[in-house]
Amino acid sequence: MKEQRQLTRRQFLNQTTVYAVGRVLGVDKLRSPERLIPSRVLGFYLPFHEIVKDATMNTFKKLVLAAGANTVVVDIKNEYGYVNIPFEHPLLKSKMQSWAIDYKKTDELLAWADKNRILIVGRQVVMEDAVLVNANPQLAVRDNKGLIWRGGGRIWANPFDERVAEYNAAIAEQAAKYGIKVILYDYVRLPADGQIKTIKYSQANTRENRVAAINAFFEQAKPRVNQYGSLLGASLFGYTAFAQFKDMGVGQDLESAALRLDWFCHMAYPGLYDSGLADEESCGKDKCLPPTAHNYEIVNATVREALARTRAVNPNAVAVPWIQAYPDGRYGRRMGLEQFEDQQRGAFDAGARGVLAWNPSLKYHPEFYQTVGGEE
Repeated sequence: MKEQRQLTRRQFLNQTTVYAVGRVLGVDKLRSPERLIPSRVLGFYLPFHEIVKDATMNTFKKLVLAAGANTVVVDIKNEYGYVNIPFEHPLLKSKMQSWAIDYKKTDELLAWADKNRILIVGRQVVMEDAVLVNANPQLAVRDNKGLIWRGGGRIWANPFDERVAEYNAAIAEQAAKYGIKVILYDYVRLPADGQIKTIKYSQANTRENRVAAINAFFEQAKPRVNQYGSLLGASLFGYTAFAQFKDMGVGQDLESAALRLDWFCHMAYPGLYDSGLADEESCGKDKCLPPTAHNYEIVNATVREALARTRAVNPNAVAVPWIQAYPDGRYGRRMGLEQFEDQQRGAFDAGARGVLAWNPSLKYHPEFYQTVGGEE
């Protein structure tokens, strides 16, 4: 393990540089406010429904500043399909209503973020979308009886239908116009859980067809986002960083996705690596099992492998992995500050641009980013 130089939050913020995404993308005249992206992204996830709760938000904002974070990921479209910025589209039969309905709270969050040099990343759940499917049943994933498939607990839109890709690209474009500088696609894949064997897709479920379908979502969104000086990223299964896992049966092919993305964000939560890693360099013969006893190694190997593959096709794509800030219920191991910092160091040692902490309960440790490891 490489020797670390430890920086406090204030030292880090004083030394770090920021870049304007408009300049990176060659956009001369931005049509939305020019927000800067930190050279090292240190993020917390915030479910959108929490931003209408003033007491919760006051506590969360204090946490962000005290912990040393400089990024907040907030839903602009959630797992049910509710869009949380003003948005209208022909596929919706009536004006879209948000879950919380109060868009002023979004404006307040953006204003607070600008004042405090905090980047807002807009998380957009793509394929889980009961709102879109209920308005347009012809866009649903269906089972072998022709019924809307519900085997994964929620309703999914058809990943092979270009209308679904265009609809999501329109939301992403609106978010960019709204001033959000990074739009992060999530659940941009085929279903992986539930009774997936009962699904009957509108196309043959081959690897070639899956990958082409998912890439079409990126191809539609990226130019529409970039034209406003914003970046497009996507959350990807952690194992897709490793070539032997291919697209994991869900259409997420890393090399081809990297050609169409500005950020790739692997979900490098150690607790999900239940098969371990066949990586002798990182794990030796025990395959890093149990994985939450090898937090540094899991995240480091994921980012290292991902960057080795993506840089060969797109040197400009950057890695900003999700890391585990929630309890390890699967293996019963502690996931506190020490384990979080192990993941963080693993990501940065491998060349990540930043990390995003995931815990929908908002029970983040108040010192998560107080000390940031960085190489000289």
